[in-house]
Amino acid sequence: MIKHKILFAIVFLCLAAIPGLAQNASLVGTVHDAQQAVIPGVMVTLANADTGVEVASQGDEMGNYEFPTVRPGNYSIKVNKPGFQPLTQSIELVVGQRARVDITLQVGAVSSEVSV
Repeated sequence: MIKHKILFAIVFLCLAAIPGLAQNASLVGTVHDAQQAVIPGVMVTLANADTGVEVASQGDEMGNYEFPTVRPGNYSIKVNKPGFQPLTQSIELVVGQRARVDITLQVGAVSSEVSV
């Protein structure tokens, strides 16, 4: 009898957790340059437009970034990498969505300084 109660409690807790897992969204993507070459190590920031909360993810060696658990809402994606123009893009994430946003960065202006 005790084993049945324990088993019931475990099953109940597992089933109760499922709706909580489905309350989120996720965002993935790859960062490229204008020639479609991947850009490794890009810092990608996801900012919630409603709350101002920001989270950051650094891209891997293949230019991929991921935000695996994000609350639904309106966001701006900010991408920065030295040598490239910064980019900001808006997105709305909904419950259960796994959004893919691939980003193309443009080469930034090259500046040089000459000292005499």
